[in-house]
Amino acid sequence: MRLEGTAPFGPPAFILVAQADEATLLLPRDERVLTGAAAPAILDALTGIALGPDDLQAVLTGCITPGAQPSGGRSYAGDWLVVDLDDGSVAYLKGPTASPFVVAATTGRWTIEYGDSSSGFPRRVRLMSRPGSVRRTDIQVSIAQFETNMNLDAATFTVKIPPDALPLTLEDLRAAGPLGQKAR
Repeated sequence: MRLEGTAPFGPPAFILVAQADEATLLLPRDERVLTGAAAPAILDALTGIALGPDDLQAVLTGCITPGAQPSGGRSYAGDWLVVDLDDGSVAYLKGPTASPFVVAATTGRWTIEYGDSSSGFPRRVRLMSRPGSVRRTDIQVSIAQFETNMNLDAATFTVKIPPDALPLTLEDLRAAGPLGQKAR
């Protein structure tokens, strides 16, 4: 996984890369780095969304959850389809039977809304915690550009850490992040 929090000018707000169970977060503007933590823990501290690379990829591409298979479904008037998945998730699709697209989904913890589909992929994803969650999260991601079936160099999933970058702990990130007490 590689995520960059881009800004209109200057360096990115953050660069998060993950391989297997380890992730690295670089905050170029603050010259801070967090290494060795799990990707879901870092993503949770940054956004309130504790998803690993496979789960995040499934959510952002409209697949809902990785590896889930349809277990049932029903159709409704107006070209609506509801598909139950074997992991308990539910996908809501709209459009002609030959080419419907996912517009929303529910999983154990999340309600997901998809919008602005292009070539079968959502360009806008809204992820909201379900009622009863301990912490309320509502985040929207806009996907400016995407390419499919690309071969990515291994260097894509590493980040060059400046030699003067100061270490950051997960606790520091939680306290200073958007969900913490010291949010800027």
